[in-house]
Amino acid sequence: MRVDIYSDVVCPWCYIGKRRFEAALAERPDLDVDVRWRPFELDPNVPHGGADHRATLAAKFGGDEKVDAMLDHVARIADTVGLDYRWDRVTVRPNTRLAHALVWLAERDGGPTLAADVVERLFAAVFTEGRDVGHLDVLTAIAADAGIDPASAADELRDGPALDAVAAELATAHEIGVSAVPCFVFEQRWAVSGAQEPDTFVDVLDQVAAQLTSDVSGSEVESSS
Repeated sequence: MRVDIYSDVVCPWCYIGKRRFEAALAERPDLDVDVRWRPFELDPNVPHGGADHRATLAAKFGGDEKVDAMLDHVARIADTVGLDYRWDRVTVRPNTRLAHALVWLAERDGGPTLAADVVERLFAAVFTEGRDVGHLDVLTAIAADAGIDPASAADELRDGPALDAVAAELATAHEIGVSAVPCFVFEQRWAVSGAQEPDTFVDVLDQVAAQLTSDVSGSEVESSS
């Protein structure tokens, strides 16, 4: 079963959704699920040098008071899935294009497992460590921690196919109607939006698995008739 997860590394609900989906997968260990991480930009107009995190959120959501309430709420939810959101460390709202390019490089060179590892490191860098994942030096350090040659990664992020590939995937996301993240697309046919509870994801996994089994059975009947 293939699942494409559209997300942005500055989306706090995407990290929560990742944990909840992982919990659902743990409930269905016999399912063969191929998870692919796909890019989405919550703030595509953020300059490449980044922007002030608080000011950006205040302008978007209507002032500091609303931002404080929102961040406190998200941090409490994150804590329920074992995540430590440290908003006091987050000062920069980065442009995430290069971060998405690093995920693409990881998948190209190491497959979905390495890409998922890089995604996890990027989320932790943003929400727990307060690092600027729009900065090339930060990304190459994350690459090195994941076992990717940092010099090669830096060269490719400066001038390689990754940025064009990410641009194409972003266009695909809009073409298929992804407008909010996280968005989980099963078998390129069914989409579930939001950081759903694990039980909801388990139900979806069961339904998709049943449908795939039915599709295979139907094909076998047609081929034998």
